[in-house]
Amino acid sequence: MTSKADALLFFQLQVNSATVDGRTALTDACAGGHVTCVSLLLQHGATPHGNSPSHSPIHWAAAKGHPECIEKLVQYNADVDQHIDTLGSPLRVACSNQQLGSVRQLLQLGADVNRSVSGDSPLHIAVRLSSPEMVSDLLNHGADHLLVNAEGKRPLDLTPPDSRVGRLLREAGGIQIRATE
Repeated sequence: MTSKADALLFFQLQVNSATVDGRTALTDACAGGHVTCVSLLLQHGATPHGNSPSHSPIHWAAAKGHPECIEKLVQYNADVDQHIDTLGSPLRVACSNQQLGSVRQLLQLGADVNRSVSGDSPLHIAVRLSSPEMVSDLLNHGADHLLVNAEGKRPLDLTPPDSRVGRLLREAGGIQIRATE
């Protein structure tokens, strides 16, 4: 390297280099919640979509609960609904990992609340995990409480009748809740 320009050119060529299993510096920075590193890498040409289906930066940020990294990736044109066959969307991943901050960020950024993999929508997942906060946020962003999964079940079918999650779903469906005696 003979100059700063050469060093920057070399760095830009290397910024998207991946390990044998497809991890990049951006993927690792997102998984670790290092938003300053994420920003620097993106500014120097890192691809926000990742180089490998199993190592999408936005999926890792969603799974590990780093909404600031998600926001930065989307500023650089990452797709909030990027689909990976084995994982689904970032919203589904955030729900599966009970990362409420990531769920809220993805919803705020316009993620498709009804996208599903194998029939389970993000709402089905939140219900299975008995997360009233997540269920409420998903419903408030238009989650379809009548969507049927691959097992032929609606989210309400997956919850005990007296649970807080069940009450939220019944209210969303306009079903009257009887007072218990």
